[in-house]
Amino acid sequence: MRGKLFSIKNSPLSEQAYKTLLDAIFNGSFFPGEPLRELHLAQELEISQTSVREALTKLEHVGLVVRVPNKGTFVTELSKKEIEERITLRGTLEEIAGVEALKRITPAALADLNLKLGNIIRAVSINSYFEVAQADLEFHRLIWKISGNKTLYEMLDQLTVPLFAFISILRRFEKESLDGAIESHREIIEAFGSGVDGRVREVIRQHSSPIYINFLNSETENLQALARKTLLRK
Repeated sequence: MRGKLFSIKNSPLSEQAYKTLLDAIFNGSFFPGEPLRELHLAQELEISQTSVREALTKLEHVGLVVRVPNKGTFVTELSKKEIEERITLRGTLEEIAGVEALKRITPAALADLNLKLGNIIRAVSINSYFEVAQADLEFHRLIWKISGNKTLYEMLDQLTVPLFAFISILRRFEKESLDGAIESHREIIEAFGSGVDGRVREVIRQHSSPIYINFLNSETENLQALARKTLLRK
């Protein structure tokens, strides 16, 4: 049985509840797919259900939990098949976004991408899996935004947020090195700087697959089981 989460007594309570639950998800107190019940969490954290609900809404926004109508809120869990489907769709759509972004890229936009890369570098330097995932997502969101296609942005965001969140949890469980995140994003910036359509297509096409290859090659059919197996080895 897991130990009691520490109490929260300072305001704003919803923000502190968010940080507490985020840490609990990443340190393995909650497994992927596990339900998060508002009343139980409110009692354990000694705060109102409203504050817990606000915290869960923020966790949903960053892809760490999903809300299922008439069932409740659960820690994000994706099967291998779901990951494969999302990778395929993301690759196709992001290549389109990259080509469209190349048509609109400016020196200022390239500078903004370098700032986003700086955020990834800082997150890697402190070995924060969650912050790397969020900085990575913001880097790609900027490319989608530059594309000028709002519908494409929304489709990619819906596909990618849960994917980034779930994979970052599993990378944390497996203690995977984060160093590769820096160079792969630097290559994307260099491709945009080159102004060559084919180079942008190639780099974006090759960018995502290596990130997930370890999980997709796993013999474990259910990635929740992989997380449980890893935690049991601790």
